[in-house]
Amino acid sequence: MPSITPPAYWPNTASDGLTLYFSRGEIFVAEAEDMIAKNEMYGAEGKKEFYLAPVYDRLIKKGHRVEVAKIPQVWGLGTPKDVEYFEKNFQE
Repeated sequence: MPSITPPAYWPNTASDGLTLYFSRGEIFVAEAEDMIAKNEMYGAEGKKEFYLAPVYDRLIKKGHRVEVAKIPQVWGLGTPKDVEYFEKNFQE
């Protein structure tokens, strides 16, 4: 099973799933479609789901360059409460 945490490659970093960038969208789509076709899901039994981080593993194994883009702040948007907090506190 591949690592599902990017810090395995980049200590002191995190991925929220929203900060991913691929030079060509088809790179991500091809890996995601293959993962889905192979049913490569992770998590506790009964709560398995697809994760984005294994895409890094797949791309690195295929020789793609994967880099970290550091950003000054991350906003969680996983729950309605997170979105509400973001909307009240984010300022451009």
